[in-house]
Amino acid sequence: MNEAILKQVHDYLNGELSGTALTEFEAQMKSDPAFKAEVELHRDIDIALMGDDEIPFVHTLRDIHAKATIEENRDVKATAEEVSPTTPNRRIFRFAVAAAAAILLVVFALPILFPSPDAMQISKNTIGSAPTLEVRRSSEGMTETTKSLIAPYQKIKNGQYSEAIPELTKIYASTNADEAGLGLGYCHLQVKKYDNAIEVFEQIRAKKSDISDAATWYLAHSYLRKGDLQSTENILQKIIQSETVTLKRREQAKKLLNSL
Repeated sequence: MNEAILKQVHDYLNGELSGTALTEFEAQMKSDPAFKAEVELHRDIDIALMGDDEIPFVHTLRDIHAKATIEENRDVKATAEEVSPTTPNRRIFRFAVAAAAAILLVVFALPILFPSPDAMQISKNTIGSAPTLEVRRSSEGMTETTKSLIAPYQKIKNGQYSEAIPELTKIYASTNADEAGLGLGYCHLQVKKYDNAIEVFEQIRAKKSDISDAATWYLAHSYLRKGDLQSTENILQKIIQSETVTLKRREQAKKLLNSL
């Protein structure tokens, strides 16, 4: 999913799409099941990364519980002589409230408090945007390495990861350029060649260059998808504690670490 569509998805989930854009977006969801599933996945990610105070369903659950408690206390105080003809209706209401609370608990609260084995899939899809190649508008002054990377990075943008790997492998082997390595590692990550991705990202990370922070972020996801949670947690902790990493990236690392 390219950046423009990803922004549109976020705008839709945040209620910021309107008019023709909203109509066309919802029409695409109806006609394209894969696209609809992708949108729902981003919605699930947003919910999983929310705090309890941000989830409206939790508020609803608490409100229902409070109402049920009030009704229960009223019944306890009532004596046999004070029971009115409306008591059966009150009990029906109480049971209805309890049933609604149970449904909300099962559907919304329990999956958050007690994640199923598939819940890790949410965390596995928090990589974020693909790496981009910094190039000047003019080819003047552009290095030969940068020129050679334009085509494979366009393949990355288009989601053609397998097609980009041979080109990036050749460029990285001959130049050892971090930009080539970052793109190569990202492609390996996307095609589930996690050991290859880890090897490349570790090499870039060891150089401590300007690209090291991005490589470290992708490295954490490579370990996560491989199933090595201990290594994932260790790397995320280092990102959080690093003074050279941007505040936004540290916040992303905290959210991801809390979701594991």
